[in-house]
Amino acid sequence: MALKPFAIVLFACGLASGGGQNSNKPSPFPSRNPKTPAAAKPAPAPPPATVENDPPEPPSKAAPKKTVDGEVCRATFYGVRAEGTRTSSGEPIRNEELTLAHPSLPFGTEVKLVNLSNNKSIEARVNNRISAGDRCRINVTNRAARELGFIVMGSAEVSIQTAH
Repeated sequence: MALKPFAIVLFACGLASGGGQNSNKPSPFPSRNPKTPAAAKPAPAPPPATVENDPPEPPSKAAPKKTVDGEVCRATFYGVRAEGTRTSSGEPIRNEELTLAHPSLPFGTEVKLVNLSNNKSIEARVNNRISAGDRCRINVTNRAARELGFIVMGSAEVSIQTAH
């Protein structure tokens, strides 16, 4: 008697009558392993290149702009929470010093920064690194941002030149 409920379940599922995966009846449930792969639609062909449909090339962000004075970069400043954290050179960030992070200049290099919007300038020392992907960006301390006049705006374009 215990086998009758089991047989009823098998019969209801279609397994007892050969209605499993090998059955010719379509299953109401989607198959995990379809016997034939779905036909992929080919991608539409791109339109032929003509002067009318060619988009304008965007300006390259990889190469930094150059001026007579040197490289032009976007300068941002460290947040207040950065105070005391270790830089790549091992020294702590001190927001009241004139230091900066640069992607490639050697640690200890003295540079002159000029804010291009107001011509304010400072001399600061490289003591940290910034990602090489951010080739046209530097980070400066809060004091440097105040003296360059962009602490309220958050960033500015500056010209960098090695101090002599």
